[in-house]
Amino acid sequence: MADGRVATVKDRPRYTIRMGAEQVCKAGTVVRLASSERKVQSVARSLLDCPTPEVPISYGRLHSARGGNLFHVLDRIAARELPSNRSAEREWYRALLCLPLGRASR
Repeated sequence: MADGRVATVKDRPRYTIRMGAEQVCKAGTVVRLASSERKVQSVARSLLDCPTPEVPISYGRLHSARGGNLFHVLDRIAARELPSNRSAEREWYRALLCLPLGRASR
């Protein structure tokens, strides 16, 4: 409430789980649930930009590349900045191939 995420105690979720990059890498399967306007930027950055400590779930792509499973369950609002057409999808997949130094492979 103090941080503005929920208006009242009644609106607050009963349970939350947060995972840093280390926990994501140790897990066999991770399911990410994201909803609301508050998650738009973190969803977009985690899926479209190269992995960064600022967005720990962005390391999930590396986890998936190493054989782990990462599922994203998003509402329409949280997924708003993701590509919605084929030409944009090509750029999205290219962005998924980031090299460790932060450059996209060609």
